[in-house]
Amino acid sequence: MSSRDHPDWWKNVGGSNSQDSTLERRSLVWNDDNILDGAVPAVFHTGLEWKAKFFSRGMRGKIERVWVYCIRTAAGVMSIGFSPQPRLRSLFNVTVTPGAGWAWVSVAVREMWNYDSLFLIVRTADIDVSYAYDLNEPYDYHRSNNLGVSWLPVDGRLFIRVEYTAETPGDVPVSGVVNVISIPNEASRGATATNAVPLNVETELIEWLRPGSCSFIEFRVHAAASSEQTALRVYCDEALIWEHDPLWLDSNGFTTATPTVSLPTYLVDGVCVILIHHRFEFKRQLRITCINTVAAQTVDAWAYPTLLR
Repeated sequence: MSSRDHPDWWKNVGGSNSQDSTLERRSLVWNDDNILDGAVPAVFHTGLEWKAKFFSRGMRGKIERVWVYCIRTAAGVMSIGFSPQPRLRSLFNVTVTPGAGWAWVSVAVREMWNYDSLFLIVRTADIDVSYAYDLNEPYDYHRSNNLGVSWLPVDGRLFIRVEYTAETPGDVPVSGVVNVISIPNEASRGATATNAVPLNVETELIEWLRPGSCSFIEFRVHAAASSEQTALRVYCDEALIWEHDPLWLDSNGFTTATPTVSLPTYLVDGVCVILIHHRFEFKRQLRITCINTVAAQTVDAWAYPTLLR
């Protein structure tokens, strides 16, 4: 019989080592020069965006608040994005409202963070908003020149702190192939109906600005001249991944029974339907568009992604 089979097993859980591994941690995670409210930092950014701070390990838990050492001269605000790592789009953002003097300003987050690392991104900053950093070690500062598509290291530290409750004692490091663990996610649905598609104009139907995957897309072209030549396009992280029209699919033998991509309805100058069961994965963005280079059309589209949270 294991100790947990005994009705009083919990009474035997004692000692600092056991409690350290079972009880939650509550902490303020930071890497700065311990600057105090009112002090003017030696260096700071004003109105600059796409700067980031990376905490590489031990960040799983409930994020209660984020703190930024900042100031504003008018009515500006800044936003902080939360991502597990560089190049992965923010899972959510919060807005920070600085005060009229240099100070640590916090905003409530109260979100469970299910990842071992944390990448904090200054997504936006109004022109009157300044926030502090320094050029000291240990470095954890990154910057992007292309809206977060790629990141470059900077020898410095942004003055951003994170307050935790329900923090885990840390994950056991492993190497090699061990197991597949599901990352928390949320189901979503995107629908767009009766979209006018002008002649030879690529028209956006659906867009998500989150990391995740999508395994099912429905596309329907209304009856019209040259409807079968309306091409569906799927972009993942700005890269064109899939592009075909019903005419091409029919010419290449796609039918109702074709796996992965099927053509349940096909009529020249009539209603055409494409179903895609391929899994598209994306780090920052999924974008679905269509175009017809012969005639204007009307289309509907549906997609069902699984987004990280």
